Amino acid sequence: GLAVSVGGLISPVFGFAALGAPLLRHVGRTPTLSMWRGLLVVALGIALVVPAPGVHWALLPLAVAGAAAVGVEASATSVLQETIDDDVRATVLGFNDSVIIGAALVGSLLAPVSVELVGGGPALGIIAVGLVLAAGWARTSVPATPAPVTTRGLPSGFSRQEAHEDTRSGTTPTPRRETSPAATCRL
Repeated sequence: GLAVSVGGLISPVFGFAALGAPLLRHVGRTPTLSMWRGLLVVALGIALVVPAPGVHWALLPLAVAGAAAVGVEASATSVLQETIDDDVRATVLGFNDSVIIGAALVGSLLAPVSVELVGGGPALGIIAVGLVLAAGWARTSVPATPAPVTTRGLPSGFSRQEAHEDTRSGTTPTPRRETSPAATCRL
């Protein structure tokens, strides 16, 4: 059936759809909002596969879900980097990568069994509902993160970290004077 055919396409379409992830970068103003809204877009993309009349009709929702999934992973990593202490950040990010890879492996083993037991449509429906529940959990449980800071449009002499620190303190960003030997010679 359609679900079995689509099941063989999910990984390649998701992978190719990663190229479209930048198109969805404005799903949320902050990493936390991007994460939970992205989960809803992934859920919608997977749910739209269920009524698809053929494999070709399922490709676009799968591509949207794949692009959103990349954004969710990037946003979740950003949230972790903002909220985890420096001394354990590498350990937590390494564990996070292990969980992501492990979940993909477990999912690849459970997908054929679940499709065989309940059918493709219900299995995809259960996944979509699970993603909506995960989005709800992320919305209520994950701490809010500040909007990303960009140095685009700021005068030279600003670092991304300095601009971020200034926005957290509520002050107007001020450039630091360069004191390297090369900068001193230019003055």
